[in-house]
Amino acid sequence: MMMMIAKEICKRMEAIGVKGGRKLTLKIMQRRADAAEEPAKFLGHGKCHSLSRTCDITARCDDWKPISAAAFALFEGLGIDKDDVRGVGIVLSKLSFLDDDQDSTGATKMTSWLQSGGKKSDGGPVK
Repeated sequence: MMMMIAKEICKRMEAIGVKGGRKLTLKIMQRRADAAEEPAKFLGHGKCHSLSRTCDITARCDDWKPISAAAFALFEGLGIDKDDVRGVGIVLSKLSFLDDDQDSTGATKMTSWLQSGGKKSDGGPVK
């Protein structure tokens, strides 16, 4: 599962032209909380214990393998049984554009992109 999520992250980063961040956060939803009711949605996870752990990645990564390895190392560090997991999320932060150079005003392309409301260079929104 970590590999599939990491591959999806890389695909999305490539689509908007950014490279991996230096900080990775693993978010886990663990088995239902005590005395939680059955979830209304079929196969839903209902009320769960939420855990998150963060680590620094030494080099910016554009490949899914270091992302997956770092996330899996954080998961192993939690020491929870994989059968108790109800949800998994990976968040990369401190992203930068592939060619993140400063323009004449000193603003980076990432800053300019964020100020434009997340529009791609062709004017369309990022999906």
